[in-house]
Amino acid sequence: SGINAEYGHYFIQINLSPDVQMSVVLDKSHCYLGDKGGDTLQVSPDTAASTTSLSLRRNYIRHADPLLTPFTSLTWLCLSANALHSIPTSLRNLPTLVHLYLSNNKITLVENLEKCTALQTLDLRHNQVEGVGEAMRVMGELRTLSLSGNRLRHLTMEQLPCSLTFLGLYGNLVEDFGEIVELVGGLKQLETLYIGANPCFGGLPLRTTFKIRTILQPRGGDGAKRQKCEDINLNLGEILSLMKEKCQSLQNIDSNPV
Repeated sequence: SGINAEYGHYFIQINLSPDVQMSVVLDKSHCYLGDKGGDTLQVSPDTAASTTSLSLRRNYIRHADPLLTPFTSLTWLCLSANALHSIPTSLRNLPTLVHLYLSNNKITLVENLEKCTALQTLDLRHNQVEGVGEAMRVMGELRTLSLSGNRLRHLTMEQLPCSLTFLGLYGNLVEDFGEIVELVGGLKQLETLYIGANPCFGGLPLRTTFKIRTILQPRGGDGAKRQKCEDINLNLGEILSLMKEKCQSLQNIDSNPV
């Protein structure tokens, strides 16, 4: 049997079957842990080892590793709305992690996730991410990747897993619409895409007609691309059609059905 409860934005499910060890859901949101300067949460080792879901949202945390070290069985972790400048290194010890929320921090680089091969959800919205490296290439189960509201100028298929069904790039610094087209063409399972408010659209949401900065020509044999950008006019319908042609699984772009 199970108990379902909803607290704020979080959905909690606890297994109470006598044959299964109870999963612990621990919500330490809004506890001002960062201001208190504490290195650990006041939980017993048994509780920490049994905790599968942990929320440390809005705690002004700058360094999360001391807080996370006791937790070895997490599948769901929220560190959103803190003061993190980097992704905690302790996540390398959480191969069981399935859902990770890191939005509204000050993270600049996607790193320390190489061991998180079970991840299905990665939320990095509203950080200061400038590069993603290749940390996500090993995440063969990743379905949802939210990178909206960051500082990304470039993102290539070589940096992402093919398993993505949701990709959020809204409000970044992408100047070349051709790069987005090329990226989408490699994500054969993609269903939902957010790409508006990038410089290639003049920083505007997807509406009607755009003067788009783009390099539509494919890469040369040496991997190089032409440096000169060209302006072309495309209306919303033409953008949607072009993207659908590149990725047949697409169903929605910036809340516009494809």
